[in-house]
Amino acid sequence: MTDNKTHNITHWIGIAGLMFGVFGFAYVGVQYMFNPAPLAVAWGFEGTSPAAITNLRVAVGAFHVAFGIVLLAALIGNKLVEGLFVFVVITSLAVGTRLAGLAIDGDDPATYRILNGEGMSFVVAVIAFAAILIGSRHNQ
Repeated sequence: MTDNKTHNITHWIGIAGLMFGVFGFAYVGVQYMFNPAPLAVAWGFEGTSPAAITNLRVAVGAFHVAFGIVLLAALIGNKLVEGLFVFVVITSLAVGTRLAGLAIDGDDPATYRILNGEGMSFVVAVIAFAAILIGSRHNQ
């Protein structure tokens, strides 16, 4: 495979990875911004007071939407390396914190369900980031 073809393939893998992040963060964020109460109950949150629901809107909803916007800006601005780096950092912190929570707070099936999505996002982010780095190396 020529270097140009390698660069094109890795470039599109990077774009797909960023798009996955944009849509994933937007999907979760919008759900929590506009309808957090049923999600809170589904995940086993007992605190469904108005303050708790507002905190979910902000801490889960708004921050996920903001992350999606940052990744979208990187995608539009053709800053794939930077955007994918941010995606890797966000997802690695989420997975690391979730695993620490399992160790500190104990086992819970709901934690594993959430960890599945976060872990999948982390894997996609790492693969896309690696592809972009490989493609940029082949393009030099």
